[in-house]
Amino acid sequence: MKTLVTIVADDFGLTRGITDTILKVIDEGPVRLVSILVNGEAVEYALSEYKKRSDRLKLAVHLNLTEGKALSAPRDIPHLVDTRGMFVHSIVSLWLSYLFGTRAKRAKLRREVRTEMAAQCAVVRTALGTDALAVNGHQHVHMIPFVFEELMAIRGVDAVRIVRENFFLCGIPSPVYVLARFVLALLSTRATRNARARGIRTNDWFVGFLYSGHMDEHKARAGIAHAGEGLVEILFHPGNARDGELHEWRECRAIIAWHYANARRREREALKKIQANGHIDFVLQ
Repeated sequence: MKTLVTIVADDFGLTRGITDTILKVIDEGPVRLVSILVNGEAVEYALSEYKKRSDRLKLAVHLNLTEGKALSAPRDIPHLVDTRGMFVHSIVSLWLSYLFGTRAKRAKLRREVRTEMAAQCAVVRTALGTDALAVNGHQHVHMIPFVFEELMAIRGVDAVRIVRENFFLCGIPSPVYVLARFVLALLSTRATRNARARGIRTNDWFVGFLYSGHMDEHKARAGIAHAGEGLVEILFHPGNARDGELHEWRECRAIIAWHYANARRREREALKKIQANGHIDFVLQ
């Protein structure tokens, strides 16, 4: 089995600016898969632009349970959102809330997580007229075991991202990401087995977590070299928000800083180099 690579850009549809900058690297570079945030500000625009490129581009649902506004009504998912419908959990607090919750609370969290993920999948299913959906998670929230189990029960899920990245050094990664990578690697073994037992496709390897937000050509190639055989998914975040965007997300400065960071521009430049140099062979999954 040889190594096949697909390059993906996350956060498609979050804002018009982010979507437009992602579209630019799709049209000029090697991106062949985009992950759409259906609770974003520009989801309808993103879907319309995707349809124009669907012959050469694949779309995944970027399931979001931690940032922005939920699609479901607050009364339907009270353990996930505040009274305005804004998500209240980080990926860590959501997992801990489940682990240390009562049996009744765990059951409610499972039901609410499935309700919101199903609502997000329905947006793309309706827009594209298809029951076969590829999915992944914003901040990889879908890798939380109970979330993953509920995801497997949602109609139409055909492929899911596995965040199985071998450790490699190409610069200095965040110590937090080093620890989280280890946890994700353990979770990925179970998740892969769970998905494939249901006939749901997965990638074999992943590159782009250790250096998330700081990817370049060298890190991509180093990650591929340390991955095993099979399908390798490489994650980039090339989209930049414009001034005045992300209205509903502005209460969190860390979120704003992430989506306006100069590193986004550097990742776009890296994708152009990958395309120009032809060092990475890729396939349309």
